[in-house]
This record gives sequence, structure tokens and C-alpha cells, in this order.
Amino acid sequence: MGAEDFDFALHVCESIAFTLHGALRLSEPCTGIFGKFIAKDSVPYPNIFFPIVGLISLVVSVVNIVCSGSDTIILAVQAYVVAWHSAAAFTHIRIGDPIFVTGVPGAR
Repeated sequence: MGAEDFDFALHVCESIAFTLHGALRLSEPCTGIFGKFIAKDSVPYPNIFFPIVGLISLVVSVVNIVCSGSDTIILAVQAYVVAWHSAAAFTHIRIGDPIFVTGVPGAR
């Protein structure tokens, strides 16, 4: 298995994660997972916020596979991931969660 094969396998894993998170965000108005459970209704998100982010995540998952040969596109995808996770970390800090929650999945 060469470096290109390994790189493509990583893109597939990332795209699966983007797709799953996109589906969760699209269903946020029905489930309330992010707004009510995770953010404890302390951050005033508009109802359309998470579905829009879900659509963006689904687009990112497709672009991550289709354009896996373009370093510029992949860098943009990774920048989106960093921006989203940074915003999530700052939200956890804002609502008063312990600092370790920002780095440990499922720590709440």
C-alpha cells in the first residue's frame, strides 16, 4: 500500500465522519441534540444554523473524496474542520464546561 492509497483511505474516513455529522446537524431541529443537550440552550443559535452547517458538512464530505488530488481543496477542507472544532471548543468554554471537555470527545 503506497502513500497515495493511505491518503485516499484517510479521506474516505474523514468523509464518513463529515457525512455522519452532517446528518446529525441536519436533524437538529427535530432532535435538539446540539442546542438543548450539548449547548444547554445557553447559546442563541437560530433554528436554521445547524441544518446549514449540516449541508456544508455534506458538501465537504463529497469534495474531500472527489477533489482528493488537489492540495488546495484539501487544505480548505482541513481549514473548515479546524474552524468548526475551534468554535465548538469556544462554545464549551462559554457555557462553563471544564476545559478538558474541549479536547475529549464525549467527556460531558
